[in-house]
Amino acid sequence: MAEVSTFLVLLCLVTFLAFLTRNWSIPYPTVMVFVGGGIALIPGLPNVGLTPDVVFLIFLPPLLYAAAWQTPIHDFRKNIRAISLPTIGLVLMTTICVGITLIGFSRSFRGRRRLRWGQLSRRWTRSQQPQ
Repeated sequence: MAEVSTFLVLLCLVTFLAFLTRNWSIPYPTVMVFVGGGIALIPGLPNVGLTPDVVFLIFLPPLLYAAAWQTPIHDFRKNIRAISLPTIGLVLMTTICVGITLIGFSRSFRGRRRLRWGQLSRRWTRSQQPQ
């Protein structure tokens, strides 16, 4: 029950900070990071552990949705090249680098070694998934 009350207090704090920072020139995520860091330094508070699934499924979508509505369309259109070039370019570069690396690894293995490499990578992928 203490975890639920801690969660509700933090949720109320985030809501309060979002309303408070509307009139400031500082973006609210920056304020939340600093306040969260300050809260983390207070001794005696309970540890709050979040899995990445909870963050990506519950917390991140509302933040992105709200930020998308608050983004001025004029500024977005003005900076579309600076936004899209790194996103598309870096994804393509990462895909190409991983592909070249895997082709290099797979050419060095023959027959059963290639099969064993696939089995090891499958086991590693399964071990990285949360239980």
